[in-house]
Amino acid sequence: MTEENEEQTRIQEQAQEAPGAQAEPAPADTPEAQIAALQAELEQAKAQSSEYLDGWQRSRAEFANYRRREEQRKQQVDDGIRSKVLCQLLPVLDDLELAFRAVPDDARDTPWVQGLALIEKKLYGVLEKNGVSAVAPQPGDVFDPSCHEAVVSEPSEEMPEGQIIAVVQRGYKLQENMLRPALVRVSNGEIATGDGHS
Repeated sequence: MTEENEEQTRIQEQAQEAPGAQAEPAPADTPEAQIAALQAELEQAKAQSSEYLDGWQRSRAEFANYRRREEQRKQQVDDGIRSKVLCQLLPVLDDLELAFRAVPDDARDTPWVQGLALIEKKLYGVLEKNGVSAVAPQPGDVFDPSCHEAVVSEPSEEMPEGQIIAVVQRGYKLQENMLRPALVRVSNGEIATGDGHS
């Protein structure tokens, strides 16, 4: 039994030594270690917060760009549809203009002709409300290929080269975009005489 007593004594001695060893605080339990751990957690939280903020700001900017692109696309579609419809009205105005040129002088004051003139005026009002304006050059104006289309180039005694002799068909533009250029006759200079001199 002495061996059993010795074993118990040894176990008791080890148990007495262990509480003394555990009495010293572990390195993680010191205030400095706790502060360092909290600071590390705080830095990690700040980094995560910054990452979330950057992602949110990037998503917000992407959405703003998307909305702007969609508004531009919608405006382009609207302008295209408006332009197409307005271009289909232009031949009607051309026909009315030709009809008024053909009205005899003694019939110009009839109610029927005046009624057509009111219809023409209303059509021009609709065009103006939609931003359409006429391109109506005058004889003597300089030919401008951005808003005029030459249907013929002919010699002229009255007009120098490059000037408009007459307007064949009125042109139209939608704000700054050309719907249809004005069709014009353009001078290519003086008429040549039979002796080869101008």
